[in-house]
Amino acid sequence: MIESIFPVLRKRWRSAATAAAICMVVVIAITLALPKSYQATATLSVNTRPVAKILNIDSTIGENLARSFSTLAANPNVADEAAHLLGTTTSIHLTREALLTHMSFAPVEQTELLQITATAHSKTEAQTLANTYSVAFVAHVRSAFAAEQVTTTVDIAEPASLPGKPSKPDPPLYIGLGLVLSLLIGLGVALVRDRLDQRLRVSDTDEVALGQPIMARIPSMGARDRSRHTADDAFLLLKTNVGFFLHSPPRIVAVTSASPREGKTTISAGLAKAITRGEERAVLVEADLRRPALAQGFNLDGAEPTSVGLSNYLVGSATLDEIVVPHPRIDGLSVIWSGPSAPSALPLLRSEVLGELLDSLKESYDWVIVDTPPVLLGADASIMVARANAAIFVIDASSTTTQAASISLAQLRKIDPAFLAVVLNRVITPDFSDYYGVHDEQPGRDPSPVATSS
Repeated sequence: MIESIFPVLRKRWRSAATAAAICMVVVIAITLALPKSYQATATLSVNTRPVAKILNIDSTIGENLARSFSTLAANPNVADEAAHLLGTTTSIHLTREALLTHMSFAPVEQTELLQITATAHSKTEAQTLANTYSVAFVAHVRSAFAAEQVTTTVDIAEPASLPGKPSKPDPPLYIGLGLVLSLLIGLGVALVRDRLDQRLRVSDTDEVALGQPIMARIPSMGARDRSRHTADDAFLLLKTNVGFFLHSPPRIVAVTSASPREGKTTISAGLAKAITRGEERAVLVEADLRRPALAQGFNLDGAEPTSVGLSNYLVGSATLDEIVVPHPRIDGLSVIWSGPSAPSALPLLRSEVLGELLDSLKESYDWVIVDTPPVLLGADASIMVARANAAIFVIDASSTTTQAASISLAQLRKIDPAFLAVVLNRVITPDFSDYYGVHDEQPGRDPSPVATSS
C-alpha cells in the first residue's frame, strides 16, 4: 500500500503541494481571525476538619470532598448569587445561564484544592469573573453551614491574577495540527486525482502500450525550449524502427490517432522529413478531408498549401501531376494537400480512384505517409489503414485516455494491418543535446521539427 503511494506522489506532487499550501493558508487565516479568549483561575482550599467532624467522616477523604464542592460550585443558586454580586459591585451584568457559560470548576487531584476558572474575551473581565464567583461561592458555603456553627469550610487560597496571554487560540498548536491536516489533504488530493485520471499511463521503461509495440517517443516541444535535435533524433528512430518491420519499399504508412489534437499530423510530417534525411523519397498525403490541419504547421518550413489537392483528384477534377507538390526546401519530399474540404469524404476514400493513386505513388516514392482522420470520428481512418502496409497509432502522453486508445486500437486490429505500432507524442524527456553536442546536418535539408496542431 505504502509502496504504491510514492509513485503517485512523484507524479502528482504539484497537486499535493498546491492543496497542502491552500489548506495551510486557510488554517493560518482562521487562526489569526479567531477571537482571543483569556482564562483567569482562582484557587480555593477546602477545610475538611469542621465538615468531617459534623458529618462524622475521616479527614483523609478531603480530596473527595473537594470534588463534591466543585459540583456544588456549579449549582444554579451559587450562580445566581455570583451574578447578583457582579451586577452590584462591577459593571458586568450577566444572567445566571450566561455566567455559567464563562465558568468551569475542577478539583486539583490528590489535594483539598478547588479551582474556579473564568473565560472571557478580555483579561480584566476574566479576572473579575473568577474572583467575584469565588467570593460568592465562599459566602454561599459559609451561609449553608452557618446553622451547624461551622465558621469556615472553604477559603480563597489564591485569587485569580491578570492573565498574561490568550488561552485561545494557540497559534503553535493550531498551525501544527493544520500542517498535519494539510499534508493529509495534499496526499488525499493526489490520490483522488490519480484515481480519477483516465489518461493512458505508459512508463519510461514500457516497450508496449495496450498490446502494441512502441516505435518511438516524441518529446514535448511546448513544455520548454528544447534542442530541435531531440525531436529530429526521435523521428529518425521512428523511421528506422518502422523500416525494420517493412523490409523493402514501397512502404505505405497510415498515421492516425483516437481523437483530434493528439499530434498525428505532427508525427506524419516529422516522419516524412526524417525519411528524406536518409536519401529516400517520400510523399506526404493529407487524407483528412473533413478537417485538414497540415497547413497549420507545415507551412513554417516553406511549403504553402495549394487549392488543388486530394479531394480534387478523387472527384476527377485534377491530375496526379497537379496535386503532387515538391517541397521547396527539403529534397526528396513531396506533399499532396487535401484540397477543398469534403464533408462527405467517406465515398471518396472508398473509391477505387484512391487505390489507383496509391499504386501510382508507390512507383515514384520509397515511402507514402498518409495523415488520416482520427479513428473515433468515423470510418475514414479505417479505410485508409486497410489500404496501407502499416499503421501508426499516435498517443498523446498528456491527454489520451485509456478508453479512447483501447477502443481505437480494437477497431484497427479488426482491419488486421500487416503492422500496427504506437508512437507516444508530447513526452517529457531530458534534453541531452548539449551533452552530445550539435549534430551536423546534411546540406540542403531543413532540420527544424514540424509543429502542427492535430
